[in-house]
Amino acid sequence: MKKYPLWLLLIFLFCSSAIINLNKNVTPQTVNKNISFVVYKSIDYTSSVYNNSYVQLQLTVEKVSENDRTLVWEKTFEVRLLRAYPIQDNAAIQTVTVPNINERNDHLEFTYTQTYNSNGYELQTRYRTIINQNTDSRLDISI
Repeated sequence: MKKYPLWLLLIFLFCSSAIINLNKNVTPQTVNKNISFVVYKSIDYTSSVYNNSYVQLQLTVEKVSENDRTLVWEKTFEVRLLRAYPIQDNAAIQTVTVPNINERNDHLEFTYTQTYNSNGYELQTRYRTIINQNTDSRLDISI
């Protein structure tokens, strides 16, 4: 009667150690992740109030692993008048490809900073979003 639980315990230990070893030996699958973004103005800036209103936009993409953060792409747009940005229908889509993303352990963080300057007054806003395999890879940035 006591041999039955002993055999059950041995089978359980053997199976659990086999599963642990299989998980350690699985090579992580890496993929290329495409991120598209669109920059456009969300309102009409043709009023004379906006004659001296400018914005500078800085975009960064970082790959975040368990204990590591790596900058993979960065772009700073030149300072432009608010009215110089296109409306959403005319905005150009830019795509960034980030290679070797481990779908299991890595994710991407997209950060953009808008610095507004109007007659010497400055306002800075910062937005960050996490991009993983379940996230839409198109980001709309409205000015």
